[in-house]
Amino acid sequence: MSDPEQVFEKYAFFSTRKVREVWGNVLGNLLTLSVDEITITYSDRPDEFFNHINDRTRKILLNHPDPEKIESLQGVFTDGGVFELRGGVLTITIPSDQYNFELVDNMKRFLSPVFPTCVFQNPYIWGVDLYEDYSRELFFESRVFTARSQHLEEPEIDIFRRDDGIIYKFRFFTREEMTMDEGFRLLAPLFMALGESLRKRMLEGLEVLHLYCTDKPAFRRLEPRTKIGRDIKAILSDRR
Repeated sequence: MSDPEQVFEKYAFFSTRKVREVWGNVLGNLLTLSVDEITITYSDRPDEFFNHINDRTRKILLNHPDPEKIESLQGVFTDGGVFELRGGVLTITIPSDQYNFELVDNMKRFLSPVFPTCVFQNPYIWGVDLYEDYSRELFFESRVFTARSQHLEEPEIDIFRRDDGIIYKFRFFTREEMTMDEGFRLLAPLFMALGESLRKRMLEGLEVLHLYCTDKPAFRRLEPRTKIGRDIKAILSDRR
């Protein structure tokens, strides 16, 4: 699974919450899925390995007394795919020869106030999903920038309400070719900054992405006024 050519999709969810809250959120979601193996690595003791995930195992993991001492949580999904939680980053990798439809369908549950930013790549396109707390003003001001596509391999913006949140789904091509890990390192802080600007109801970053999806000539001519607008434009390919 470490060979990039074997990876079909990879997702990285980013959190700035405290370790114990992250741990509880990840385990609460992961353990509702079919998991075969879990390995916990520590900074001060031997690793722990679980290869039979049952109710007792779930209880042990959810009530772990020292999540702050855990370096990483790694595991294998029964129907394909692996995960790793390290620090505040949860990565989920899906191999090309074992596509896990159940896992992909349930991926949305990880996007939440605890993990409000998700960056992913598949063979066709880059994507970022953001979760923001719902406010009527922000929702109605921002959803005019929706630009849906009928094709998975084309840029788009989808904005919709889910429970108490607003979900922003962005699909795009980057100006420079990047590996998955390079893209995660570049795009995560950039779109976290976009989320922060949205909370302040500063929408130029969203406007840049909308022009990119809907009007390439106008996108090329655009000279953003804000730093977030300039930074967003700088990473987008104006060729596709």
